[in-house]
Amino acid sequence: MQSGRIYFLVNSKSKVNLLNKDLILLFGSAPEFVRKIKQFYLQFILEEDGLVVVKTSDAILKFYFGSDDIIEKFVIAEVLFCDEPIEEISPMCRKNNWLLFDLEEQEYKDLK
Repeated sequence: MQSGRIYFLVNSKSKVNLLNKDLILLFGSAPEFVRKIKQFYLQFILEEDGLVVVKTSDAILKFYFGSDDIIEKFVIAEVLFCDEPIEEISPMCRKNNWLLFDLEEQEYKDLK
């Protein structure tokens, strides 16, 4: 069983270089992001300033997005206690047209 995997959720129509320090990219509204998470995942555990934690039948998902009302560039998503972490997070990304960047593999994942 894999203990954890970290992804970046990116709200963009095309793959962007996330390491570009001059990149101007806004993910969107933090309250809107939290609303979308609550609608998609029914077992909502915790919401704090800049953090949302949800439980699925197979994993714990943590979303980190900072304490500002506007999320810049991306949301960090950590998938814990799961054999297939991409399967836990990709349906929500597809539904919201978000790209999924795998930090460990340093590549965007195909969500089709």
